[in-house]
Amino acid sequence: MKKNKRFRSPWFAGLVLFQALPIALILLNLQHQSKRTADAGWISSEDGQCKVFTNYNYQNRSFNWTGDCLNGYANGYGELELLEDGRRVLHLKGSLTNGKVEGKASMQYLDDGDLYEGNFEHSTIQGIGHFYNDDGDHYEGTYEKGSRSGNGIYWYPPESPLLKYEGEWRKNRQHGFGRLYYRNGKIETGVFKEGELVEKLPTKPPSSPPKNILITNDDGIEDMARLQCLAEAFSGFADKILIAVSNQNRSSTSNLTQITKEGYVKVKELAIDTVRQIYTYQVEGYPGDCVLFGALGFFMEQGETIDLVVSGINGGGNIGVEWFGSGTIGAARTAALAKIPAIAVSGIDEDRNEGKSLPRICQWVAELLQSPIIESIKPLEYLTVSIPEDIDQLKGVKVLERAITFDAPPFFLEKSSSEATTETDHWQLRPLDRADVYDLKAHHDVSLYYQNYIVLVPMSVDENMPDRLPSYQQYEGKIPTFPK
Repeated sequence: MKKNKRFRSPWFAGLVLFQALPIALILLNLQHQSKRTADAGWISSEDGQCKVFTNYNYQNRSFNWTGDCLNGYANGYGELELLEDGRRVLHLKGSLTNGKVEGKASMQYLDDGDLYEGNFEHSTIQGIGHFYNDDGDHYEGTYEKGSRSGNGIYWYPPESPLLKYEGEWRKNRQHGFGRLYYRNGKIETGVFKEGELVEKLPTKPPSSPPKNILITNDDGIEDMARLQCLAEAFSGFADKILIAVSNQNRSSTSNLTQITKEGYVKVKELAIDTVRQIYTYQVEGYPGDCVLFGALGFFMEQGETIDLVVSGINGGGNIGVEWFGSGTIGAARTAALAKIPAIAVSGIDEDRNEGKSLPRICQWVAELLQSPIIESIKPLEYLTVSIPEDIDQLKGVKVLERAITFDAPPFFLEKSSSEATTETDHWQLRPLDRADVYDLKAHHDVSLYYQNYIVLVPMSVDENMPDRLPSYQQYEGKIPTFPK
């Protein structure tokens, strides 16, 4: 893939296009994918029992397949390892029907780690798909017969002056209406033809930053310095800032709230800065209570609404499955449930001196709040932001999926004989090495976080599964009837 990147014109300085995006069939070759060749054909497994179709160099290829073989063809779900002259070149995980891929599958090239995840029809890339290049560029959008066609977003490599292209595609090139985003904040909008901008159009001015902001955390009032740092950084553009903080550490409480259980919450005014309009309150509850107090109490009482909830800065990055119990993320999730845009920020090592890093992080978060990504948060959505501990060695910022699966739990319980009594056993929580337990795919937050990238993960409180609903509905007639 990266061997085919090239510049299109002086105007497109730094522009890198995927001129050789994977076409057609499951067993693709990155250097030979612009057309079908006479070398396309069926190949046999190493044991000679199964066949699959390849689009390139079938005479030199074989494969290993973990799934079933039906009537001589790979069939069902499994993992396929492609060999070329005995060398492992590709790994695929998905479902095959009569030797061809159908539905969603992941396909990784073993020579450089490039990864495609998306939909296939009759072994042709078709529909929604993601392609992740090992150089750092990334395409997400629609495909037609193996080519980027329709709407899609392409993120450029870190060294490019361009951040991303968002718009229409045809046969692997920008074609139609689109928008280019530069890393310096410049935006160019217009009509593209065959990868070139042929007509510039006025760009809609960026929206104003959020005016009414609520800041909270899950570490409680003992970490007030972080909340105050954020408030000071936001005061340059915000009209009104409410700091609502729990009266004690509420880590790992997720989106638990006292208000929904008891019907009330106790609140104490701590400080009011009338010059910068920063209001600080202590809440005898949980991070979720802080959000509800701000949304349904403080701002509603004044006839106003919250434009954004910022939860954090939490100690340590909430990556992977750590979102599930995090009180920091729980506050953002509570806000999202109330259709308030929210972000959850994590990333300061609690055991290190924050003197120099904290102001820099707060300033960066302030700039993030004024960027277009905040405006893109839709109802019921929120963002998690995880900042690596060594901010002096940051490589960049990535928007990624969350790693929600792992080969083993990130923690385990260990029985302690020293703490046990005659009546009870004492089981103590112990962490495992997260780098070992996670399935570290290149496009997941855990992997890039440990490579020293700031990772942003879009999340949603809508846990419905429309794609899976028909599968469950087929069992309605088989569900036991309730006895009368």
